[in-house]
Amino acid sequence: MFKSLNKDNRDRKQRIIERLFTNFTKTSLILNFYSSALPMLKEYVYQFQCVEPMVHKMHDFQVSTTRKFLASFIKPEKIVDLTPKQLLKLDVGSVENNLDLKQLFIGKTTSTGLYSQ
Repeated sequence: MFKSLNKDNRDRKQRIIERLFTNFTKTSLILNFYSSALPMLKEYVYQFQCVEPMVHKMHDFQVSTTRKFLASFIKPEKIVDLTPKQLLKLDVGSVENNLDLKQLFIGKTTSTGLYSQ
């Protein structure tokens, strides 16, 4: 038996179809970006889940992980000598701080999908 859909359910179905199939390239790019960026956090998570995490080491790992992540998007000379407080205040939206599109680390599969459009 086929149940007819009311207007709200038809709209919901249409939104799901649009996100899954119409915007598939965008969804694929986002997922590939995450699969490239999340391994950067792996070491930090392992340190955090340690039986006896040490606060001073956690802070060092957090700063290191932040630098690694920012190095994917920000020019290295802009973050190399910054203190943690300066990293916090860094304007990541500023064009002069950002790398060119071709220099961004966004993962192999994301780059392929991005540049093929």
